[in-house]
Amino acid sequence: MPKVSISTVFSNILKEIKVDLKKADSKARDVVIERMIKDTDEFVPYLTGETSKSVSKLPANGGFQYNTPYASYAFEPVAPSGVRKKYTTDVHPKAQGYPFEAAQEEHLDEWLDLYAEEVLKNL
Repeated sequence: MPKVSISTVFSNILKEIKVDLKKADSKARDVVIERMIKDTDEFVPYLTGETSKSVSKLPANGGFQYNTPYASYAFEPVAPSGVRKKYTTDVHPKAQGYPFEAAQEEHLDEWLDLYAEEVLKNL
């Protein structure tokens, strides 16, 4: 008696689903990264605004980075001398040394929900 494999029957459909999921994932990541940048900004140290303005997305929606030469110094809350830095909070009231970590603590659930919504919307 001839055998029918379920993988044969569904292989083309599964290939299409994988392509659709990949596209939906990419679009969702793009939206979520934009939100992450926005939500992180209020925690970014702000003296001249250059660091906030220097943010850019990484390739393939892999994340984002700050491009000022002093960003890694600004994001370290302890100076090389061992003294804790005091951040200006006039423009960004929540400015601190670990801006992404603070934003993640406050917004992670929102980012996860947004990602799920965007993936479903783009399928």
